[in-house]
Amino acid sequence: MSDARRAKKGMERSWKKTKHAPHAHRKFRKFESGTFGLELEFRVESDRGERHYTEEQKEAIKQELKDKLYDIIWKRPQSYTYSPDQLRDDWSEFSQDKYPEYEDISDWENDNEAPEEPDKEDYEDDEEYQDELEAWKDDHEEWKEKYDAMEAEIGAFDHDKLQAEFIQEIIDEERWNDYEIHAGDDHYMSDFSTKAEEYQELLEDLGWSAEIDGNYADGWNIHEDGDGICELTSPIMTGKDINSLMQLFDHAQHEVTDGRTSCHIHIGMPEDTDGFDLVAMTTLTDEPRLVQDLPDRDFASFANFNNDLQYTIDRKLEPGVYSKEEFMAEIKGLDRTGTNISAFSRHGTVEFRYLSSDVLDTPDMVLGWVNYFLTLPKIARGRKQIKIGEGRYGLTYLTRMSNGGVRVDKSPEGKVKQEPGSPEDLRRTKKESPYEKKKAELRLGMVSRYVEKMRLDHFLMMYSGPRHEPIMSHVRSALDMIKERHPKVKEVMATIQGDPHLNDFRNIQLVAKYLTMAEVFRYSRLPDEFRRIATAAVNKDFDVTRKNVEGWKKHL
Repeated sequence: MSDARRAKKGMERSWKKTKHAPHAHRKFRKFESGTFGLELEFRVESDRGERHYTEEQKEAIKQELKDKLYDIIWKRPQSYTYSPDQLRDDWSEFSQDKYPEYEDISDWENDNEAPEEPDKEDYEDDEEYQDELEAWKDDHEEWKEKYDAMEAEIGAFDHDKLQAEFIQEIIDEERWNDYEIHAGDDHYMSDFSTKAEEYQELLEDLGWSAEIDGNYADGWNIHEDGDGICELTSPIMTGKDINSLMQLFDHAQHEVTDGRTSCHIHIGMPEDTDGFDLVAMTTLTDEPRLVQDLPDRDFASFANFNNDLQYTIDRKLEPGVYSKEEFMAEIKGLDRTGTNISAFSRHGTVEFRYLSSDVLDTPDMVLGWVNYFLTLPKIARGRKQIKIGEGRYGLTYLTRMSNGGVRVDKSPEGKVKQEPGSPEDLRRTKKESPYEKKKAELRLGMVSRYVEKMRLDHFLMMYSGPRHEPIMSHVRSALDMIKERHPKVKEVMATIQGDPHLNDFRNIQLVAKYLTMAEVFRYSRLPDEFRRIATAAVNKDFDVTRKNVEGWKKHL
């Protein structure tokens, strides 16, 4: 039975095939032991709950109300594409007591004529005239006060402000649908803070603790991930959390999700997990089944398939035996794929990035895949040999070695022999005996002396390229010093045009055949570190290196 089929069996034992049946009709026989965590994303917008609208939406509504109100006020019936009666009536009711009594001060003057000043010629008695004049002054002062007050009231009236108040009242009360104006979106809109507070309260009601925009190790963290995305990051969970988790999923079913919102699953790995276990995990995931269950998922953007990762590993690894630490260093920091093994160095987990949060429509599907992913570490630990990189370069075999090491064989002829012993025995670090330690020291000394005598061009034919960039960095720094001091190298440099710093590897090879590694070490800025790195590289595959060098000496 293949690894993938065996892993799939582990899932199907706990997951009935009617995967789209309602949760009430599905039961899990057993939830695998182990720990897991979730990163659950959904859009800030939702399709139920309290109404919230974006500022952009409100501004568009205001403008449409303003346009319709303009048509009504200025009696432009030819512009009506709607029934104006409701808006006209509401505007009249709102504004009837808010306009000044007079539109222009001259209108007030017509209704409130100024007191006529008495004419002295009309009076024979001067005393009588003076009395009338004093009475007129009092009346005129009173009239002028009323005139000034009305003029000020008319001048202060802001028609646009009154319209804005009317429109704002409609916005505040969300009554624009009364006037055949729509927000232009089927979803209710929420700001992130409102959404975060909603889920903080829910999670706390379910017995968890939760923090907004924090980094809370023992509870849920709620934060905004990109534009309009709300992400819930869980604490470490076990099977005991399933009931509460199902209630969270039930509540979140109304959220807006799509193929670009994710439901990432982290699976806790044993402390003694090694690099072989992690790469083995990438060979086990049933990706065809995931594609079948998630037809709308944007895999290319968020969960590249594992053959991409395996191809990268295959190109990065050279044939030979790697210690546990060396192999882990080689695979550390690789790009994230659907089975993200890079998460192990940061979180002690493997992250499965395949699921979109569309699975909230069938919450049991999430748990089915969690249960499945929890089986993979056990299967990976039971493998002694895996195959990766199948393609035009042929198969690469990774074989588990003692002390947690890994042997890499590329395009071998025939079957690759496995180490005796169980996987658990091989992963254990065995204490070296004094004899084994001394033997390793003698071998390393022999390799070091061999490297000193190697020609640089022979060395670079084995140990150059992107994988050996630290070595190439030391080589280039040493050549910067050598090219002015070594007579033969100086002579060759005179024939090289346009590449004084030897950036072209072909030019490096032109001078490399005149140099030994001992000379290169001597001129390196960090000779001890360079010697250590170069010796370790050759020691890993000494027999192959020595065989190749002897062949080059004969034929080149």
